[in-house]
Amino acid sequence: MMSTAPFDSPVGLESLKSEANRLTVIGFLLAIVGLLAMASPLLVGISVSICVGVLLTASGLGQVFFAMQSATGSKRLANIAFGSLSALCGILMVSQPMFGVKFMTILLIAFFLLAGIGEILHALQLRPAKGWGLVLASGVVSLLLAIAIWRNWPLSGAWAIGVLVGVKLMVCGVALSVLGLAARTMIHEEQASL
Repeated sequence: MMSTAPFDSPVGLESLKSEANRLTVIGFLLAIVGLLAMASPLLVGISVSICVGVLLTASGLGQVFFAMQSATGSKRLANIAFGSLSALCGILMVSQPMFGVKFMTILLIAFFLLAGIGEILHALQLRPAKGWGLVLASGVVSLLLAIAIWRNWPLSGAWAIGVLVGVKLMVCGVALSVLGLAARTMIHEEQASL
């Protein structure tokens, strides 16, 4: 038998209601941030490039430091070389963020192209199972995105990363808000039944 421990007392219900409200507000704010990101995609793209650059630099320096402390022989040289390359790429992305945005856009094109091909092949394997058409549609959309971004490259670098980050933030925010509202509805129904 399932426990309804959170619903056993008014204190539990009030705590859940507070969490549901918080989830709704966070989701709403996240959706707004997503809309703002879509409104200024170049700024977001540059910000993402700088953040990735800082992370690459830190991880590269960490790898070099670790290699110097623990590895020996050719393993040490390989780890120092890869760590140095990561750090240099990171420094380049921080010092030249538009280069980073363009490079990440090329990776994005490759991702959409490979994902689209994979989804289409998967859909054809699923056919005639229910839902195979949606998988096929997803693959076609991925291919169309790859083509659209590629045809507008390098200009697409100025908007693609920022718009996609904005869409992701907005969708995540809407999902959290809906989840919070659904939890509130469930709590109100539980309170009415007590």
